Amino acid sequence: MLNRAVLQDFWSRHFAWDSEPILREQVALVWRNLPVALIASLCTSVGQLWFMWPHVAHAACLAWFGWKLLLLALMYGTQQVATRRLNLVGQAHSQIICLALLGLGWGSSITVAAAYGTDLAMVYALIVVGGVNSGALGICGALMPAAVAYLLAMSGTLLLGVFVFADPSFAPLSILVVIYVIMSLIQASNAQQAAKRSIVMKLQNVDLVDQLRHESQQAMAAFEQARSAQQAAETANQDKSKFLAAASHDLRQPLHAMGLFLEALDGSDLSKDQRKILTHLRSASDSTSEMLNTLLDYSRLEAGAVQVKARSFSLSRTLLDLEREFGLQARAKGLQYRNRKTTLATYADPSLVDLVLRNLISNAIRYTSRGGVLVACRRRGSSLVVQVWDTGLGIEQEEQQAVFKEFHQLGNPERDRQKGLGLGLAIVKRLCEAMDAQIHLRSVHGQGSVFELVLPLYQGVLKGDAIEAPAANLSGLRLMVIDDEAAVREGMQSLLSSWGCKCDSFESAQEALDALAQWSDAQLPHVLISDYRLRRGLTGAQAIAQVREAMLARGQHSKLPAIIITGDTAPDRIREAQATDAVLLHKPVSAIALAKALTQMDPRVKAAQ
Repeated sequence: MLNRAVLQDFWSRHFAWDSEPILREQVALVWRNLPVALIASLCTSVGQLWFMWPHVAHAACLAWFGWKLLLLALMYGTQQVATRRLNLVGQAHSQIICLALLGLGWGSSITVAAAYGTDLAMVYALIVVGGVNSGALGICGALMPAAVAYLLAMSGTLLLGVFVFADPSFAPLSILVVIYVIMSLIQASNAQQAAKRSIVMKLQNVDLVDQLRHESQQAMAAFEQARSAQQAAETANQDKSKFLAAASHDLRQPLHAMGLFLEALDGSDLSKDQRKILTHLRSASDSTSEMLNTLLDYSRLEAGAVQVKARSFSLSRTLLDLEREFGLQARAKGLQYRNRKTTLATYADPSLVDLVLRNLISNAIRYTSRGGVLVACRRRGSSLVVQVWDTGLGIEQEEQQAVFKEFHQLGNPERDRQKGLGLGLAIVKRLCEAMDAQIHLRSVHGQGSVFELVLPLYQGVLKGDAIEAPAANLSGLRLMVIDDEAAVREGMQSLLSSWGCKCDSFESAQEALDALAQWSDAQLPHVLISDYRLRRGLTGAQAIAQVREAMLARGQHSKLPAIIITGDTAPDRIREAQATDAVLLHKPVSAIALAKALTQMDPRVKAAQ
C-alpha cells in the first residue's frame, strides 16, 4: 500500500496551491488562453451541429447547441466576475468551474449522439471530442486541478452516453476512454510542471534584473559579479522561451494517440461504408492537427516568444523545399504547382520567411479549385519580392484589408473546419511586422490573387563563396578608413589590399587627423571611407568634414571623395549623406557594391578624362 507521505507528496506536487507569485502566473496563463478557447469552441460547435443535423433528431441537436451556448456564456460570465471581484484562490476555483463546464459541453455531445442519433453521429462525436481535448488541455495545462475537472466532466458524460444510450457494441470503447484519460492526465501533469519551471525562471529573471540594477550602483569591484548575474538572467530568459516548444510537444501527444487509434481501426475488417466513414474521420483528425499548429503559432506571437535571427541566405533552397512539400498537395487536388528558379538572396530570418511562405502557399492551395499556384522571386530596386500567385476565388477590394485580421475568413459562413481558423494571414502580418518586412495583396474577384512578401535584397557574397575582384583596376588607389570596430578595419584592409589598394585604417577621426598631419603629399588619400556611428557620439559625416578641412589646409583644392557606411536606413541618414556629397552604402556592403562606388569616385580616372 502507498504510505501517507507518498500520497501527501503526490497531492502537494499536483493539486495543492503553490506560492502566491507562482499561482498568480498560472491563473494568468489560463485566463489569457480562455478567450481563444471560447471562440474556437463556438466555431467547432457550429461545425458539429452542421454535421449532426442529418444524423441526429433535430430537437436534440438544437437542445444540445443551446446547452453548449449556455455553458460558454457561463464560462465567459464566470471569468468576468472572477477577474473583477475574487481573490487569487477564488479565481483558481473559478477556472476549475470554467473547464468543468467546457468538459460537460463536449461530453454531452456524445450523449446526445448516442441517445438520438445514428452510429455514424456517435463515432464522429467521439473523434471531435478527442481532437478538441488537445486544445482544451493546452488552455488548462498550467493548472492541474482545472485539467482534472475538464477530463472528469468530459469523460463522465461520455461514458454515460456509451453505457446508457449507445449500442452495446460501443461498450469496449470505455477501456480506450480510460486509457485516453490516463494519458491526458500524464500530459497535463507534464505541462503543469513545465509551466511551473518557466514561471520560476521568470520570477528569478525579474529578481536578477532588480539585483543587477542595484549592483550597477556599487563600486567597480562588483563588476565581475554583476556580469555573471546578467549571464544567468539571459540563460533563464532563453529557457523560458523554450517552454512553448516543450508545451507544443506535450499537447500533440493526445492527438498522436488518436491517430494511432485510427490506424488500428484501419486494420480491422471494415465494410465499404465503414471505410468511407474512416476516410472522413482521418480528414477531421488532419484538420484538428492543422488548427492546433495554427493556434500554437499564434500563441507564440501573442506571447512575444518569436525572436528574429536575421542572416544572409539564398531563396533557392527555401523555394525548392516548399515545392517538394506543397507540390504534392497541389497535385493531389488536381492543381499545377510551379516554382521559378532564382539566384537572389536576402538578409532576413530564414525560419520566419519559411513560415510566412508556408501560410501563403497553404492558403493559395486551399482556396484554389482549378488552375494552379506559382511562386516566384524578383528584384525591385533594393528589395527582393517573393510572389505567391493563385487562380483561386480572388478577394474583393473592400475585403483585402480585413483578411489580415484574426479569425476573418471569406466564403466560409458555416465555419467549415477544413478551411482553417482564419489565423493564417494574421500570423503572416505579425511575422512581417517582427521582421520589418512588408506584405502586399493584389486580387481580382473570381480570377485569383497574388501576395507579395517584400524583403531587403542582399547583394553580398554568401558564406562559402569567394569574394570577387572588382571589374575596374583599383590598384594604387590610396584609401583612408575610419571605423571603431577592429574586426571591420581588419576585414576592410584585407579586401582592399587584395585589390591592390593602399589602405590606412584608424579607430577614430582624431587618429586619422594626427596621421594626416605627418604624411607627405604623396601619402594623402584619394578616397575616405567612414562608418556612420563612431565613438564619443561622433558621426561619419562629422569625421568626413574634419578630414576634408585638414586636407584643404594642406593645399588640396578639390573636395575629398567620401563613402559613409551605415546599418541605419532612416531618411535622416540619406539626407545627411547627401549634404556632405558622400556616397551612402548600407550594411552588409557587398564587394561588388563597394568596388563600383570606388570606381565611380576614383579621382585618378577623372583626372585622366
